Amino acid sequence: MAHHRAAVLLPSTSLGGAERMGIRIANDLAERGVETHIVLLNDTSELTHTISDAVTVHHLQAVRSRQAVLAVYRTLRRLRVDTVFSTLVRLNIMALALRPLLPGRPRIVVREPSNPVADMAVQGTTALYTPLYRWFYPRADRVICQSVRMSEEFDRLLGYRAANITQIYNPAPLDKLQARKADYPSPFSRPARFQLLTCGRLTERKGIHLLLQALAPLEQKGVDFRLTLLGDGPDRDAFEALTASLGLSERVEFRGTTLDTTAWYLHSDLFLQPSLSEGLPNTVIEAMACGTPVVASDCPGGTRELVKSGVNGEMFENADVADLTRTLNAVLPTLSAYPEGTVRQSISHLHPNRVFGELRQAILGGEADAIGLESVTRPG
Repeated sequence: MAHHRAAVLLPSTSLGGAERMGIRIANDLAERGVETHIVLLNDTSELTHTISDAVTVHHLQAVRSRQAVLAVYRTLRRLRVDTVFSTLVRLNIMALALRPLLPGRPRIVVREPSNPVADMAVQGTTALYTPLYRWFYPRADRVICQSVRMSEEFDRLLGYRAANITQIYNPAPLDKLQARKADYPSPFSRPARFQLLTCGRLTERKGIHLLLQALAPLEQKGVDFRLTLLGDGPDRDAFEALTASLGLSERVEFRGTTLDTTAWYLHSDLFLQPSLSEGLPNTVIEAMACGTPVVASDCPGGTRELVKSGVNGEMFENADVADLTRTLNAVLPTLSAYPEGTVRQSISHLHPNRVFGELRQAILGGEADAIGLESVTRPG
């Protein structure tokens, strides 16, 4: 097997989708015989335990990306890597900017974690980042987009259909695809006719305030439900205050950060995804992998490519509280129409063996075959 050295750039090991995915990719490469290094700007320890022993971790202890440029450069130069993989825009641009200075001009593959046009609009960074995207991203050996819709956004952003863009969906977690409810005790402390679940960082972008407003009419109708929120974030206090003001305190529970979510997914009746913008939401994939149907917003991003009406869930108009209430009123009495097996089968194309094969091919290019890693061709 030919020797190949790869580096995965990560901002931290916090509980974010991009961080989780970066670690999973590093683990997969290492377990396939690639010498794999994670270059970590700041270690928050939350996901450190998920990194394979076969991966070498380099802790730079830099708080911000711009402070880490020199440290990243020195580390990559010392490692003399063949491939650099990154999955957050600031690190993506950093890697592409550094390549001319690195020995051997390594292959640079970047992955976009969310919808770039929508994110820039929300964050007010369109004027800053649009030129950076247009200058640097065409120089990448491969730009991985999580959804078809995201690829289309790059067409708009870059002004042409870039030949280096590859669309690869996120993989479903194998442990959740194989999990069975009988093997996991229910984590819910209080019974209800409908156990509702949502997971994610508690920020306005995740649409939690809209979800709470949409649930208030159900409470007024006497629907017996409980909503559990897994995750934490800067807007938690505001969401808890809103919950109280809507008279939902007995119906809604904030559980905070939860590392193992499998039992929650398995024992939920319905998973809710009210985000205002997403790349390809891992929480939706994880819920479906556990056989739990989903009600999700038709927000910018790839969610609509996951949710199939009448099969694994339903969608509502983005940021439309009234439509979310109507959708819940329609779905809750008919949950039997979304059998567990059908929901799981609906994402069979996201099986990790298939998706990681595609990712290896995109990240390593021709070297994937040279070092003995099977190339995966996706059917149309």
